This record gives sequence, structure tokens and C-alpha cells, in this order.
Amino acid sequence: MNDEVKKKISLIDELMVEDINNLSINELEENISVLKMVIDKYSKKIKEKKLSQDKAESIFK
Repeated sequence: MNDEVKKKISLIDELMVEDINNLSINELEENISVLKMVIDKYSKKIKEKKLSQDKAESIFK
């Protein structure tokens, strides 16, 4: 049964093991650009969640 169950690999794990040796400079730069956009997206979500958390905590003070 364990053979039937595939372990879910996170996107981060996939990126860490990705073979980038055959990528061109342009492909590498494009990937960096996309990764920066993902980081910005995550950073914005963190800020939103912190604001929401701060508002919730202020109710109980």
C-alpha cells in the first residue's frame, strides 16, 4: 500500500532539487524574476495577516 501512496512534494522541495545546469542565462534570469514575484506575493500576504492579527489582538486588550 505504501507504494501506491506518493509523497506530496512541496514546490520548494522541487525547486531545491531541480537540475539547473542546462538552463540558459536568460532562463535563469526569468526564473529569478518569477521567484521575486512569488516572494513579493508571500510578503504581501504576511503583511495582511499581521494587520489582521493586530486588529484581532487589539480587541482583547
